This record gives sequence, C-alpha cells and structure tokens, in this order.
Amino acid sequence: MKKLTTIALVALLAACSANKDLTPAQKEVLNSCAQQNFQCESSCENTNMRDNMANGVCMRQCIDQHNACKAQLGPEFIN
Repeated sequence: MKKLTTIALVALLAACSANKDLTPAQKEVLNSCAQQNFQCESSCENTNMRDNMANGVCMRQCIDQHNACKAQLGPEFIN
C-alpha cells in the first residue's frame, strides 16, 4: 500500500509540473493536498490495525479528504 501511495504522489507531482496551465497557487494547493494525503495514508499504515476492513475504511477516508482538498480548485481535479 505504501508503494501505491508513493506512486500516486509522484504521479500527482508530475502532472502538476507537466501542466503549464496551472498557476503557481494551484500547484501549491495540489502539492499541499498530496502531502496531506501521504500523511493520512501513512497514518493508516502505521496504526496497528488488525482488521483489514478498518484499514480500508481509514484509506477511503484519506481518499475522500484528498478529493475534498482538490475540489477547492474545481471539479476537474477530482478523480
């Protein structure tokens, strides 16, 4: 799961730098969202959750928070 998080973070950062239509402020917001998501998912992984379902719920909450963060920029940023 940690590899998936890292890949998602790298992909997001690459997308941000590849899209020249984004303003510096938009890039900053997306970078902040990605960092918050990484910390959230790391927290889910570091918590000693014996129940895979509980871990899945935790990760889903991270995704929801990440999408809400990106929604500040507009619906086109939500995946």
